Amino acid sequence: QPGNVQLAGNVVQLDATGTMGIDPATSIQSRSLGLGGQRIAVGAGASDTLAGNTLSLSGNLLTQVNQSQRLQLRAYQGIDLYRDVTLGSSGMTKITLDTPQLRGVGTADQVATVKAREVVLTNTTGRDAGTETGSSQVRIEAAPVMQDGRTGGLTVARSASTDVAQAVNGQQLAFVKTVLDSRGDIVFEGRGKLKAQGDLELSAARVTASGDASQAVESGGVLSVTQREGSATLGESKGAGGSLALQGTRVEQRGVIDIESGTVSIAGTGVAGRNDT
Repeated sequence: QPGNVQLAGNVVQLDATGTMGIDPATSIQSRSLGLGGQRIAVGAGASDTLAGNTLSLSGNLLTQVNQSQRLQLRAYQGIDLYRDVTLGSSGMTKITLDTPQLRGVGTADQVATVKAREVVLTNTTGRDAGTETGSSQVRIEAAPVMQDGRTGGLTVARSASTDVAQAVNGQQLAFVKTVLDSRGDIVFEGRGKLKAQGDLELSAARVTASGDASQAVESGGVLSVTQREGSATLGESKGAGGSLALQGTRVEQRGVIDIESGTVSIAGTGVAGRNDT
């Protein structure tokens, strides 16, 4: 019966390649929660029109999801963040967003927030994000606890197979502005790509990469790298030989980029009629 379903356990994993819905009255109690579907909407209201294949997380259901210690959301089409919604919490140990696209739904001055001690962005689905655009902003915040010689923070993980011949679809950040904010490191790992619709800020103690990294960051607006106030890093080695390519209409480097014996390329594509790339 609706409202009488309880999902409880140290680990709860629900994933559907087709359509999956969870009744808003469902009780979820889990330290480690994984949810997957074609599309996931976070914070949608009663007046919002959702596609039939959308898993909606809002109200009390979202509150319960945010109380888990470890959360993984996997969407084969995309994850939509509505208006000023908050996904995660400052006490959450880790949140993983595995999808071709994160998209903001709202007005240009509304800011959705994703937060946890550790945040992972990836796209293991191998799918392309398509051409959808977003209309609001997002802040993705990591506040790691340093331990065992590891800084931690925000990780942009592998978003492609190990086959170098396969195209890298990566993850699309469909927002008018995106801020990746880490009180520790921002680490790029494996082959992948982040492509931001609008301005993108990488704010951390340092931006670094693993030895096997071959990552690209592309911004449709200004790409800025800044050293976050109050952040700290242990400066530990992530391996030698990684590569990171940064591109925006204008690139502003005011932070720390630390890639051991690796390669960093920075390109400003410019805007017609302007020369401040």
